[in-house]
Amino acid sequence: MCGIAGLLGVTGDTDRAAVVGGMCSVQTHRGPDDDGLWHDDASHCTLGHRRLSIIDLSPTGSQPMVSADERWVVSFNGEIYDHRSLRSELEAGGHRFRGTSDTEVLVEAIAAWGFEPALSRLNGMFAIGAFDRRERKLHLARDPLGEKPLYWVDIDGGIAFASELGALRRCPGVPNNIDQRSIALYFRLGYIPAPFTALTGVRKLAAGHRLEVRLGEPPAVTPYWDATALLGRQRLPEEESFAEIERLLTDSVRLRLDADVPVGVFLSSGVDSTCIAALATQVTDRVRTFTVGFDEPSVDESDHAAEIARHLGTEHHTLSVSADAGLDLVDLIAPTYGEPFADPSALPTMLLSSAAREHVTVCLSGDGGDEVFGGYNRYLLGSAAWDRVGRMPAPLRRAGAAAVERIDPAWADRLLRPDRGPRALRIRNAGDKLERLATLLRTKDELDLAQRLVAVWPDRLPVEADPHATVFDHPPAALAGHDVVEELMYLDTVTTLPDQMLTKVDRASMRSSLEVRVPLLDPRVVAAAWRAPDSQRLSDGQTKRALRRIAAAHVPREVLDRPKIGFDPPLGRWLRGPLRPWAEDLLAPAAIERHGLDVDVVRPLWNRYLIGRPSDYRVWSVLMYQAWAEQAAT
Repeated sequence: MCGIAGLLGVTGDTDRAAVVGGMCSVQTHRGPDDDGLWHDDASHCTLGHRRLSIIDLSPTGSQPMVSADERWVVSFNGEIYDHRSLRSELEAGGHRFRGTSDTEVLVEAIAAWGFEPALSRLNGMFAIGAFDRRERKLHLARDPLGEKPLYWVDIDGGIAFASELGALRRCPGVPNNIDQRSIALYFRLGYIPAPFTALTGVRKLAAGHRLEVRLGEPPAVTPYWDATALLGRQRLPEEESFAEIERLLTDSVRLRLDADVPVGVFLSSGVDSTCIAALATQVTDRVRTFTVGFDEPSVDESDHAAEIARHLGTEHHTLSVSADAGLDLVDLIAPTYGEPFADPSALPTMLLSSAAREHVTVCLSGDGGDEVFGGYNRYLLGSAAWDRVGRMPAPLRRAGAAAVERIDPAWADRLLRPDRGPRALRIRNAGDKLERLATLLRTKDELDLAQRLVAVWPDRLPVEADPHATVFDHPPAALAGHDVVEELMYLDTVTTLPDQMLTKVDRASMRSSLEVRVPLLDPRVVAAAWRAPDSQRLSDGQTKRALRRIAAAHVPREVLDRPKIGFDPPLGRWLRGPLRPWAEDLLAPAAIERHGLDVDVVRPLWNRYLIGRPSDYRVWSVLMYQAWAEQAAT
């Protein structure tokens, strides 16, 4: 796990080595153990690297690394989990290795097979910068599901790239103008999806894509892995599918436990992390599990996690943290993420990562289970909603939406509380769900429904923009003919997963120099999940049935079937209490106008919030944008 940066063909008075060194220096948290620079005036190329040593801690694992034939130079962020089998194959073909790092396997695989053929063989998480000295061509690539980030910009007839947007901004000439479409997408979703970024002309390389550029030619971006290939796969019989998923996931966990440094497993009270921890106990006798324990009951899962750990027999650590410790981190979110990012669970993820790093260098997590195995409640809601809403005449839907909008969400929250009353009327965030129902009733078609279900601001935005701005201006043709659940899972796979969930984990963990590995995103496991019948995903009102079945073989069902608490901080208490002065400064009319937001949208939202209206995510999205804009302007 590392930080990478590089330049090709940026000329003028630029000292390329100094610029790339500066870009790497602001990524030291991604690689505190070592740094390296490769520079060649003749090819106008410079590659830089910050190293977090995980596999082969010796100097033979240092980067940038040159292939044995001296044709290829690689700067690489991530891990290649199948490096041992690839090494054996390369050795059988006559290659000899100096060390034991996965980076050396990567650079020799590229030298032996070519860049794109090598990509197709990798089981890992990665962002790669590889320079072909013979062809004088730079290649960039990002792993299929987007676990590792890569930003790039075409500048002065050349190209600059880095692992983080903040590092890229250290390069002279990088645009500093805010991209308004990206900001509209941010408010729609709570994050900025690839290939967009907050800055005009700066791009994220999308998951599963590669970039190729030769000096003097425009860069070409193409996919080498296409998520639409997951759609319409032939489903396997239930028992055959389950056996395949369990076998592949166990092997995925085995591969991700391989390291030359201490490894642990994040364990919440949820099914996904329980499943990963349980399979880890089948691979090794000593499994260390970590849970963060908060003093705020609404976000604390530590007692449940400790009970699960007892059943699994792990060496369990509860990392006690005050929930209010997150108050000290709010000003660090903008520099940590580099652009607006509105997932409030970033705060506890930063706290958990910081605490775990005191014990281990690598942690396995259960991220990806919801997207890959159909775990979100909106999948159940979307299918049921379209069955009903889709049949209703448009005028009737609009009338229903207007009626729901007349119900005060704060009143619904008070009446339908999750901690009291009949079980059927215990609804968490009932007011938010009412607002969501109103937006569903205004839906136009299945794709519109799918995007409304994930939207933070489904309708009017606090910025001047196309009110219907979406991730997909034109839906992929491959979505035609598929049901709402598959459309939702596809959208989450290509947007929510890489640009929200994995972005949250990568930035939060790497801030503390902690590597997080995600077994559920092994490409073999993902393919198997999409071959699973509905009975292994969604059935009888229950989600992630395959993972639940694996976990239930190790932990009693009554322990697993508790409602999941969630991982969001107590925003309402914070923003109406200790964080209110901070929020008031950011939401003052002058500050709102200074950063281009609509005062007539933002101030009424904030005023209603202060008297109890449940709009946590919308308010937080505005605050995170304002905090980022304040820092970006300095």
